[in-house]
Amino acid sequence: MTTPNSPSPRLPPLDFNDEENLNVVDHGVLFVDEQGVLGYYNAFCQKLFSLEYPSPQPVNYIELLSAWSDTQGLSRLWFIELNKAIAERQLHYTQVKHDGDTLEFKHQPLPSGGFVHCIYNITRKVRQEQLSALQYSQLRTMIDAMPCFVSLLNTNLQFVIANQYYERHLGISRSLIEGSYVNDILPPTLKERHMNLLHKALLGETQHFDDLGPSEDSPIKFVHGAYIPCFDQHHNVTGIVDITYDTTDQRNQEENLRFLAERDPLTGLFNRRKVMECLDTEIVRANRQSSPLSVAVLDLDHFKNVNDTWGHAAGDLVLKEFALLCQQQIRKLDCLGRIGGEEFFLIMGNTDQQEAKFVLERILSVLRHHRFNWKQIEIRITCSAGLATWTADQTNQQLYSQADNALYQAKNQGRDQIVIAT
Repeated sequence: MTTPNSPSPRLPPLDFNDEENLNVVDHGVLFVDEQGVLGYYNAFCQKLFSLEYPSPQPVNYIELLSAWSDTQGLSRLWFIELNKAIAERQLHYTQVKHDGDTLEFKHQPLPSGGFVHCIYNITRKVRQEQLSALQYSQLRTMIDAMPCFVSLLNTNLQFVIANQYYERHLGISRSLIEGSYVNDILPPTLKERHMNLLHKALLGETQHFDDLGPSEDSPIKFVHGAYIPCFDQHHNVTGIVDITYDTTDQRNQEENLRFLAERDPLTGLFNRRKVMECLDTEIVRANRQSSPLSVAVLDLDHFKNVNDTWGHAAGDLVLKEFALLCQQQIRKLDCLGRIGGEEFFLIMGNTDQQEAKFVLERILSVLRHHRFNWKQIEIRITCSAGLATWTADQTNQQLYSQADNALYQAKNQGRDQIVIAT
C-alpha cells in the first residue's frame, strides 16, 4: 500500500499486441490505479476525452470525469453512485448522453487494486429498445381496440398478454390475468374442453371452436374462437395466440332468420313449408319403422264472421289462442303448423287412426267450451277437421290431399265435426 508521500504506482505496461488489440475495439477501455490515476486508455477513450497517449502528466480520472461531465451538462448524481461503487469495490453501470449518443460506463474493480472502465456506445441498442417499447405499446393499443378476447400464452399455458376485453367481460384485472395460468382463469364449465384444445395447439395444430360464454350472468352467451400456435425458426411451438369473438348477436340473428323462415309470425307455429318438411321426415320414419302415421287438417268454422264483426285484431287473437289450445292437447313430438288463414295442419307420428281421432275430439271439445275475450266481448267458435292415415308408398301431397278432402266433407256435413278419409 502506498503512503501519501510516495509516488503513485503505475500499472504494468501492456505488451504491443495487447495495446494494438485494445485500440481497434469499438468501445473504450481504460485502467485506473488505486490513487485514481489513469494508466492505459485506448483510442476510443483518447478521442472521447481529448487525451494524448501516453499523457505527459499524470491524469486523475475522477477529476477528468468531473470536468468532462460538466461540459456535457450531466448531473453529478452518477459521481456519487460511482464513488460509492469504487469505495465498496462493486460493479457499477451508468448511462450518459454524449453528442446525441448514449454511452454506458461499466466499472469493474481489479483484484490487485484500482479498476477498469469499459465505455460502450449503446445508442443503437437504446434506440432498438425504444422502438421495441413503442411497438409493444402500439401492439397493446391495437389489441385493446379489438372487440374480442385476444391473448398470448406461453408453452406453460400462462397469459403473457391479455387485452382489456378480458377485464371488461371476466371482471378480473389484466395485471392479475397476465402471469396466471389458463387453468385458473377459465370458467369451470369450459375448463376440460379448452384444456384439451390448448394441449393440441401445443402440438402445432390450430384449434377452432364454438362454445358457450364465460358465465350465465355474462351478456356473452356464445363465442367462436381459435387457438393458433406460434413457431420459432426450427418450427418449435413457442406459444399460443387466442382470438375469441362474441357470436351472441350473430346466433340471435340466425335464430331470428330461422324463425322467420320456418315459423308463422302470428301464432309462432311452423309455416306451410316447414310443416311439409316435417311430414316428409315422418313419412321416412314411418316407412323405415313400419309405424303408423296420422295427419289432420283443421279449419275454424265461420272465421270470416269474426273478422267482419269485430275486426282483424279480434281474428288474430282467436288464431293465436286456438294455436295455444291445440298445443296444450298434443304431444311435444307432434308437429303443428298454420298453412293458411284459419287452416292448420297436425302431424302425429307413431299414431294410428283411432288414437288420432281421440286427439282431435279432445281439441274440438276444448274449443266448444272456450271463450275468446275481446274487449269485454266473448267470442265463441268451433272447428272442423279432416283426418287421414298414411299407407305405404303414399307421398306427402297425397296424404295431405286426403285429409284436406275429408275436411271439406266435414264442412259440408255441418261443421264442428271430424271426418276420416277413406
